[in-house]
Amino acid sequence: MELAKPIGIVLVPEKQRILIPEWAPLPLNPKRANGITLNVVKDGLVIAGAPVGTQAFIDQHADAKLRNINKRLDAIRNLSLLDPQTAVKILEHAGTNALDYYCSVVPPSLIDPLIRDFDDAISKTFLACISPLDEDANPACDPSRRSRALAIAELPHRCGGFGLIPLKIKAPAAFVTTLFAQGDKPVLRDLRDGLKDVASLAYHDVCRTLSPEGLDYLNDEDPAASVLPLTPDDLTSGPFAQEASASPSNLRARSVVVSIAMDLRRTTLRRTAKIGLDQNVLSDSDFIHIMQVTSRTQATRVTQASVVNPANRMPRPDFIAWARYFLQLPQLTPWQQDVVQVNGYDAAVCRMHADEDSKILDLYGNHAAACPSTFRSRSYTHTKFEQVVASYCKEVEMRVQLEPPTECVLAYEFDKKQCRHLFQRAPSAQTLENSSALFELYDEMQNPRTTQTRIAELAKAADLLIRRIPTDANGLRLDVFASQPDGGGTSLLIDVAQSHDTKTSGRARMLQFASDLLANDERVLRGGQDDFEGVPSPAVSTTIKAKYSRYRLLTHIAKIQQLAGKRQDRVLFLACVMSHTGEMAPDVLKLITLLAQKSMPLANRPDCLSGLTPTQTASDFRMRMKDTLAVSMARGWGMQLRCAGFCDWKNRNAGRGRC
Repeated sequence: MELAKPIGIVLVPEKQRILIPEWAPLPLNPKRANGITLNVVKDGLVIAGAPVGTQAFIDQHADAKLRNINKRLDAIRNLSLLDPQTAVKILEHAGTNALDYYCSVVPPSLIDPLIRDFDDAISKTFLACISPLDEDANPACDPSRRSRALAIAELPHRCGGFGLIPLKIKAPAAFVTTLFAQGDKPVLRDLRDGLKDVASLAYHDVCRTLSPEGLDYLNDEDPAASVLPLTPDDLTSGPFAQEASASPSNLRARSVVVSIAMDLRRTTLRRTAKIGLDQNVLSDSDFIHIMQVTSRTQATRVTQASVVNPANRMPRPDFIAWARYFLQLPQLTPWQQDVVQVNGYDAAVCRMHADEDSKILDLYGNHAAACPSTFRSRSYTHTKFEQVVASYCKEVEMRVQLEPPTECVLAYEFDKKQCRHLFQRAPSAQTLENSSALFELYDEMQNPRTTQTRIAELAKAADLLIRRIPTDANGLRLDVFASQPDGGGTSLLIDVAQSHDTKTSGRARMLQFASDLLANDERVLRGGQDDFEGVPSPAVSTTIKAKYSRYRLLTHIAKIQQLAGKRQDRVLFLACVMSHTGEMAPDVLKLITLLAQKSMPLANRPDCLSGLTPTQTASDFRMRMKDTLAVSMARGWGMQLRCAGFCDWKNRNAGRGRC
C-alpha cells in the first residue's frame, strides 16, 4: 500500500479476498473496526489469472475457461462456412494460443483434464474447417489416417504443418520456464518449498517430450540442457535458478523447448511412416508424401499469407480440396454412387474412365494430375503461376511480356516461320537431333578463329538442317520474358511448370529419394552434414531437366547474339517449377532473390511511403512473393482435385458442389 499510493494505484475493497484453510474457523464478525468488511473464502481465489485453492475450485475455474474458449471455437467454425482459409489462420493465432498464459501460471498436473479437452476441441474445430457443410457427406476414413493428418497439422509451419501445436506440449514447458525464470523473485522466494512437487511433475513431463525414448530426465548432451536444469530441484533453488532469473531473455527457453519437442515429433512421424512402409501398412505414395510435406514444402504459407492481398485468398471449395490433399484425407465424393473403399478410405470413380477399374480418384491426386477432365483447371493453374511471376517482375519495374513471340525474344533475327522450325513444343527424336546439330553449328560460327569461308559453309549447313525440321509443328513459347527498361542488363527468360510427386512414372525414384532423405535427416540429427540442402526432388528435377533441354538452343542463340553485339542484354533462363506439395525449384528461389535485390533501390525513392529500409523491403518482397506463389499453386491444384472425374464442362467448372 505504501508503494502503491504515490503512483496512483488504489486497492478496491470489493475485490479483496482472504483465503483460509477449510479447517480454519471463520471470523465471528467480518466487519472490522476501520469499517472494512472481510471477504473470507475457503474454496479458493484467483490471483493474476491463476486459480489458487482446492482442486474442486481449480476444476471449476478451468471448466469456465474451457466454456469461454468453446464459444470462440464455435465462432471459428461458423466463419469456416464462408472462409475456411481465414478460419484456420485465426484458429492458429487465436485458438491454440488461448491458454498459453494460463498454463504458464497454473501447474499442468492440476489442469490435466482441461489440457486434454482443449486439444480435442482444437482438433475437432480444425477438421470441421476442412469438412463439407453436410457432415453426412464426409467420406469415410481409417482412424489411423485421420490421426496422421492431425499429427501433420500440429507441426509448426517450418516443419510442414499448420502450426496447431498441442497444449500438452506447450503447457509443461510454459510452467517450467516461467517458474525458473521468476522463482528467484522476492514475491515467490518463500513459496519455493510448496512449488517443488508440481515443478517436479512438470519438469518430468517436459523431459519425456524431449526424449525419443521417453526418459524423464536430461543429460549434458541434450540440446535443451542449455536452457533447462538437469534436475528438477534446480528449478526452485540452486545455482541454475539464480542464473536463469538474472538473464533478461529467460523466457525464450519456452520457445526453445517447444521447438525441440516439435522437431522430435516430426522425426517420430517420419520414422513411423518408414516402419509402416516396410510393414506394408502404408503405401509408397503415403511415405513419399509425408517426407515431402515435412521437409521441402512451402505450401503452408497458404495459412500464413496476408489475406488482405486478394491474390492470397482461396475460395472455400479450393481450400478444402487442397487442405485434404495436403493432410492425406480423402477428397469429398462428388456423387454418392460409384464410391469404392481403397486403402481404408472412400474414393469416387472417375466418370470419364468408368469402364476401367483402375481409374480411382485417389487422395494422392495421382489420377487428378493427368485426367483429361482436369485439362482446363491445369491450364488455369499454369496461367495463374505465370501471372504471379509477371506481376512481381513488374513490381520491380521490369518490362514484362507474357508468352512473347519467339522471334521477339531473339531480337527478330529470325522470322516467325524459322522460329517455328527451330523451336517446337513437342519435337520428335529426329528434330531433337537436328537441333543439337544446329547448336554445334551456331557455336562454331561464333568462334573468333572460324574463317569466313568456314562460316559460309556452316550457314549453308544450318539452312539445310532447318529445312529438315517439319513445318506443321506447334512452336515453342516462353511463359514470361522480363527485360530491363533500358534494354540492357539481364533479361529473364522464364518458363513455369507444375509437377506431381507421386505420379506412377517417377514413383520409384521418389521413393528412393524419400528414403535417402530420411537417412540424411537422421545423420544431421547426429551432427553430420546435410547432403540434401538445395537439392530438388526427382519429380521437380526431371521437369527442370526437360525445360532446360527444350530451351537449350533458344538460350544459346540469345547468348551468341549478345556476344556478337546483336543485342544489348544478357539472358538468363529460369525453369520455375513447383510441385503440388509446395516444393519450389532452385530457380524459383533464385528468381525471388534476384527480384528482391532489384526491389531494394525502390525503398530510397521519394515517392516510397512504406517506411522500410532497403533490407527490410527486400525481406518483405521475398515473403510476399513466396506467399502468393504458394497460394496460386494451392488454389490451382485444389481446383484440379475438385474438377477431376466429371464428364461435362459445366459440372467440371462447378467442381464438387458438396463443399
